[in-house]
Amino acid sequence: MNSSPGTIIILDLEVTAWEGSAQRDWSAPGEVREIVQVGMIKLADNEELTEMESFEVLVRPRDNPILSEYFINLTGIVQADVDKHGVTFPHALADTLTFIGEVARIIHTFGRDEKWIDENCQMHGMASPTGSLPFHDVRRDFMDRLNMHTASLESGRLPEIMGFARPGSAHDAVTDCRCIAEGLRMFDRQDGA
Repeated sequence: MNSSPGTIIILDLEVTAWEGSAQRDWSAPGEVREIVQVGMIKLADNEELTEMESFEVLVRPRDNPILSEYFINLTGIVQADVDKHGVTFPHALADTLTFIGEVARIIHTFGRDEKWIDENCQMHGMASPTGSLPFHDVRRDFMDRLNMHTASLESGRLPEIMGFARPGSAHDAVTDCRCIAEGLRMFDRQDGA
């Protein structure tokens, strides 16, 4: 199903990680930000931001095929699932672009996820499609609205910060997309009040 006019996409990625890798910006030997999970939801551009469809794909990392214990504990993604259900990055990217379709109005991320897509495309010797897609880093909007200008603001923390029920496990890409969507709905309700 392709996106229809007015469709909003929320995209979240989970990437290989080790204890402290985010603070080091993945600069230690062997640390490469390889995408392991892509999650997206499509929302209707209406007052309710109605979720129309979701997408999730696991990706087998090429350079670090064995997931770290830190990553497994953080995300709940286990090695057996990646080995059994994971696809190559080029395959995952093709499926991701198919889900996005051709006319998404905007693709919200909570950070610079398109940078991670660019990095993975470069690792695989592929042209990156991100320059032609309507990405918007909504994290800055949340920081301003919540008056929380801190690097520790993550989409998975929005339920506790904003006071809504978590729609699944933290650091699951689709769950994190749903957290962002609920935060946007709450902002819309506040603006309409």
